[in-house]
Amino acid sequence: MQSFLICKNPSCHMVLDLRENGGVTLLSELIIEECPECGSRWSPACPFCGKPLEVVWRAKLPHCLNCHRKLHVKAT
Repeated sequence: MQSFLICKNPSCHMVLDLRENGGVTLLSELIIEECPECGSRWSPACPFCGKPLEVVWRAKLPHCLNCHRKLHVKAT
């Protein structure tokens, strides 16, 4: 089950965490159909390695668990 989505816009890459209260919001129940930052569509895959997106947090920033790249380009 997909736990994270990422904005497809390469200048945004906002990460959406679907986990809540010990469960995961289903894509069919998702209220936000597009990124609130830029209006682009969501992707379930890492934009760098193409694998299903799994996130690890380092220094309060999201990174891909597979390729270890920082995901949110606006974060410093």
